Amino acid sequence: SLDAIQRQYGLTRMETDILAFLVNNPGKDTAADMVALRGFQRGNVSQGVEALIQKGLLNRRQDTRDRRKIHLFLTPEAEPVREAAVNARECFNRQLFQGLSVQERETYIRLTGQILKNAKQGLEEENESWNKTKIS
Repeated sequence: SLDAIQRQYGLTRMETDILAFLVNNPGKDTAADMVALRGFQRGNVSQGVEALIQKGLLNRRQDTRDRRKIHLFLTPEAEPVREAAVNARECFNRQLFQGLSVQERETYIRLTGQILKNAKQGLEEENESWNKTKIS
């Protein structure tokens, strides 16, 4: 579990969440991605990133096309933590889908994806409507 990883490596919950996010979301490697996709608070992500850099588990690299964008990546020293996070996720998924057939798992994943897409679209429409109301 992520709690066990925290204890074993002396990490805070936010630090563990940041590492797990980077492991579980290839190609989504900025603080903005974490804020948008997981709803983390921007300040908490900044503090967590700085702490992980100080611990030698994370590095950052400026985007070559957009200097405002900073990419985050795990260092070789973070490999044991990455491995533990992958194992924890696999264990959780086995437990979560225990007793379900492959077809039932695929149906669940497809339906959940659609529900999340609908919720995101609804929130975006609500925000648009709210912004129009505030401007008027």
